[in-house]
Amino acid sequence: MKPEPFTNNVLSMEVYRGGISRIRNGELEQFEFAANAETGTVVELIQK
Repeated sequence: MKPEPFTNNVLSMEVYRGGISRIRNGELEQFEFAANAETGTVVELIQK
Protein backbone atom coordinates (compact mmCIF):
# COMPACT_ATOMS: atom_id res chain seq x y z
CA MET A 1 0.00 0.00 0.00
CA LYS A 2 1.11 3.51 -0.75
CA PRO A 3 -0.07 6.53 1.22
CA GLU A 4 -1.79 9.31 -0.68
CA PRO A 5 -2.29 13.02 0.02
CA PHE A 6 -5.40 14.01 1.98
CA THR A 7 -6.65 17.47 2.80
CA ASN A 8 -9.78 18.93 4.36
CA ASN A 9 -10.56 22.42 5.62
CA VAL A 10 -8.12 22.09 8.53
CA LEU A 11 -5.50 19.38 7.90
CA SER A 12 -3.18 18.07 5.22
CA MET A 13 -1.50 14.67 5.65
CA GLU A 14 -0.65 11.37 4.04
CA VAL A 15 -3.34 8.70 4.46
CA TYR A 16 -4.05 5.08 3.66
CA ARG A 17 -7.49 4.38 2.21
CA GLY A 18 -9.53 1.26 2.79
CA GLY A 19 -12.99 -0.17 3.20
CA ILE A 20 -15.09 -2.21 5.60
CA SER A 21 -18.33 -4.05 5.01
CA ARG A 22 -20.75 -5.79 7.34
CA ILE A 23 -24.19 -7.34 7.44
CA ARG A 24 -26.51 -5.52 9.86
CA ASN A 25 -30.13 -6.61 10.27
CA GLY A 26 -29.78 -8.62 7.05
CA GLU A 27 -28.59 -5.59 5.05
CA LEU A 28 -25.11 -5.01 3.64
CA GLU A 29 -23.43 -1.83 4.93
CA GLN A 30 -20.25 -0.56 3.31
CA PHE A 31 -17.85 2.10 4.56
CA GLU A 32 -14.75 3.72 3.10
CA PHE A 33 -12.13 5.28 5.35
CA ALA A 34 -8.93 7.31 5.29
CA ALA A 35 -6.41 6.70 8.09
CA ASN A 36 -3.43 8.88 8.94
CA ALA A 37 -0.34 7.11 7.55
CA GLU A 38 1.75 7.88 10.65
CA THR A 39 -0.68 7.35 13.54
CA GLY A 40 -3.45 5.14 12.12
CA THR A 41 -6.10 7.59 13.29
CA VAL A 42 -9.23 7.49 11.11
CA VAL A 43 -9.66 10.99 9.68
CA GLU A 44 -12.57 10.28 7.31
CA LEU A 45 -15.36 7.68 7.30
CA ILE A 46 -18.03 7.56 4.59
CA GLN A 47 -20.97 5.16 4.44
CA LYS A 48 -21.65 4.03 0.88
